Amino acid sequence: RLDARLHLEDLLRQLAPEEREVLAVRYGIGRPWSMSVAAAARYLKMTPDRLYSIEQRALRILRERNPSPQAQ
Repeated sequence: RLDARLHLEDLLRQLAPEEREVLAVRYGIGRPWSMSVAAAARYLKMTPDRLYSIEQRALRILRERNPSPQAQ
């Protein structure tokens, strides 16, 4: 469990602060719960479209920099 947490922290360090925060709020990373796109957008004071765009960019960056073993 500690190894997974450390690995997640390493992955998130690859992202810009705004991308990290969006993923943390959306998926409940380091927080007691996750939020929907609409709720997270309100919480972060941005439009749902902007939040979704940042979320997708962050996930794309993580996939590109850290390909899964199955993809290789």
